[in-house]
Amino acid sequence: MNWFMHCADKKKLNETNSDTITCLKERPELALQCASLILSEFSDEYAQMGILSKEQLVDTMYKEYMQDDSIPIVFMSLRGDVVIATCTLDTHDMVEYGSVPSVRDPIREFPIWLADVVTLKQHRGFGTMSRLMDHAISFARSRASKLYLWTLDRERFFAKRGFAKMECLCLSGKMVALMDLVL
Repeated sequence: MNWFMHCADKKKLNETNSDTITCLKERPELALQCASLILSEFSDEYAQMGILSKEQLVDTMYKEYMQDDSIPIVFMSLRGDVVIATCTLDTHDMVEYGSVPSVRDPIREFPIWLADVVTLKQHRGFGTMSRLMDHAISFARSRASKLYLWTLDRERFFAKRGFAKMECLCLSGKMVALMDLVL
C-alpha cells in the first residue's frame, strides 16, 4: 500500500467513526483494554512500581480509580467498545519512582497530575487526545489551580496545549521535562 492510500484509509477510519469520552468508572468492563493501552506505552515505568501485567494494573485501577467522580480518575476515548485513548488525573505521579527533586514534597506541591496519556498509534494525529485532554482539563479546573505532568519526549505536544516547562530532572535514570498548566 502506498503512503497516500494509507493516509486516505486512515482519514476515512477517523471520519466514519466518532469517539465517545467517558471515565473508567462508567465502563469498568473496559479496564483490561485500558490497562493494555497504558502498558503499551508505559510498561517500564509501571514495572518499577511492581506492576508487570495488565491484570495487576486493573487491580490498581479498581482500588484507586473506581471510587467516585473525584481524582484519581481515568478518562477514555472510545470508538464503539474499543479504547483508543486514555489519560488519567491523579493525586501523585512521580512519588512512586523515588527520583523526585530532593527539596520538594511533590504530593503537597503538585496536587493534580495528568498521567498515562496515550492514544492507539492508528488514531494519532486526528485530535483524539486533544479532545480527551480538553475533557480532563475541564474536569480538573474545578478541583485545582494547576495541573502537572512529566514527559520523556512529548514536550512540544503538551506545550501546544498550554503546558509550560518548569525544569528537566532525572526520573528513574531518564531525563524528563516537568511541565505545568495554569487552570
